[in-house]
Amino acid sequence: GSSETQATISDSYGQLEAYIAEYHSVYVDSSIPYIREIASVYNRSNQRFGNGDSIRLDALYSCGALFLPLDNQYRRYLLFTISADTLFGSYNPNRIYFHIIDAEKDSVTVKNKLLYKGEVSDQLSATRHSNGTHWWLLVHERRTNRHIRFLITDTGILGPWFQNIGTQPTQEDLDNQRDLFGDDGGFSPDGTKFLSTYFIYKGADLFDFDRCTGLLSNYRPVP
Repeated sequence: GSSETQATISDSYGQLEAYIAEYHSVYVDSSIPYIREIASVYNRSNQRFGNGDSIRLDALYSCGALFLPLDNQYRRYLLFTISADTLFGSYNPNRIYFHIIDAEKDSVTVKNKLLYKGEVSDQLSATRHSNGTHWWLLVHERRTNRHIRFLITDTGILGPWFQNIGTQPTQEDLDNQRDLFGDDGGFSPDGTKFLSTYFIYKGADLFDFDRCTGLLSNYRPVP
């Protein structure tokens, strides 16, 4: 099926290594309207990786999947996905999963490992740590001004850590369960700026980003 959620990754030579495709929904329990959306991970030859089926995500989120290199030398990659594991008709993203793809072995070696549980916006963003090796992963809570960050290192994923900064939802927003933050924005190419867009209002929040500490600062609204 078609999907807003798209993600690919290439090696250091620009050759395609992996991408997600083949989206569909499955009923977790036929007795209740509870569904889960899944997809598959494919290799550069357009063949599904071994164990590459049933990747949990949500096809509605345009920035809800993200590949990162784990070990370029051995062609291993991380895939992060946002999922809305909830009752049918409610699409609030509330899970972040990670998966490990070993392109050398043509296999998904870790699949659907829960990284975070809680309502988040449908925007996964990442930039390199100042050491040039590790990565920062950033996601916004769905109805607050709290940002959640993780540090991806060569030995594992650290976090979550939380920071409250930026536009606060109004009481009316909270009472009506409005989704304040959208799925556009992200890091500047050099990783020193971060933009978080509003879902129901015009404008965005612009921040400075410290690639050493992972902290946002110097918040200013952008009309």
